[in-house]
Amino acid sequence: MSTRRQIFNKGLFLWAAVIFITGCATGKLDQKDTESAGMYENRGLALAKKGDYEGAISEYNKALDLNPKLATAYNNRGIAHHMKRRYDEAISDYNRALEIDPDYSDAYFNRGTAYGYKGKNDEAISDFNRSLELNPNRSEAYNNRGLTFAHKGDYDRAVSDYDKALQMNPKNANAYNNRGFIYSMKGDYDRALSDYIKALEIKPNDALAYRNLAVAYERKGMNDQAIVNYSRALELNPKDASSYNSRGFVLFKKGELNKAISDFSKALELSPKYVLAYLNRALALERKGKYDQAISDLNKALDIDPVSVDKIISDPKTALGADPKDARLNFVKALLFEKLSRVSEAIEAYKKFIENSPPDYSTYVEWARQKIRVLEK
Repeated sequence: MSTRRQIFNKGLFLWAAVIFITGCATGKLDQKDTESAGMYENRGLALAKKGDYEGAISEYNKALDLNPKLATAYNNRGIAHHMKRRYDEAISDYNRALEIDPDYSDAYFNRGTAYGYKGKNDEAISDFNRSLELNPNRSEAYNNRGLTFAHKGDYDRAVSDYDKALQMNPKNANAYNNRGFIYSMKGDYDRALSDYIKALEIKPNDALAYRNLAVAYERKGMNDQAIVNYSRALELNPKDASSYNSRGFVLFKKGELNKAISDFSKALELSPKYVLAYLNRALALERKGKYDQAISDLNKALDIDPVSVDKIISDPKTALGADPKDARLNFVKALLFEKLSRVSEAIEAYKKFIENSPPDYSTYVEWARQKIRVLEK
């Protein structure tokens, strides 16, 4: 199952972090209650900084029991929910903070970030706009608005915002990484590499930036540099299944099949339903002549998500969709169509496989003929 490029080898954007605020009481309260509310909120901040977000929420609750008008406690409790990926609860708390203080720039920024994670791009942009109206010098808001524009496919406005983020803060590593990603998508790999390298000068232990750097090197055909940087990403984040899959494919292209299979297998240990890793391992196993194992992996991919496999093999931009006459492609298509009960298409794909199969596939040609006979009944 020969191929020329990896399927869906994507880099990653980076969001700027939500912003914690030290508490300050609002409203008319007894001085003792004011001090106690602030004490509980500060305890919550300390716990949140240690990563104990549930403990932080408990302390923020106590602060809000004493002072229901403490906007910063709502904001900070929202962040704790946010860090636990409870975005709806986070947005609810940011809403409460903004009801109390309609000019609360940080709450707009944080709510916009939560909307971004939920894919509500228009709402996110609106909040970042308001945050920037109130605080025009916030580099992180430009970064996150740029990221949201990128998600909407408006890459020029995204780059403009990343430029502004970097003007405000030349040490904004996320903005360099994100701008590099846009350059990479546009095929401007030299500028992408420059931005990724700058991001890593600022944050030298950023696994995602190393991964993006590796992708850019791979797309320039600089496979050795790609392997080095995928490896560095994995040193920093050994649970990154995608980087194992990506490094495996570069090794596959270099003909280092055993190492490639090892990487695909590691990706599948970490992510057992990783369709692309099954497909890539099948390619490597087929290249080694281990046809039964290759077919097994193809079937596993089809069992997990036949729709994704269909998209991959039908896309002319991907390796498996690149050559409609490729015997191996048609073999995969036949298995897919049979799985989807698309009988006539399965028969046609098996016939194309037989017509274009290499000499060492004689056993599988006969197997395909038997499949056709069964399907035609």
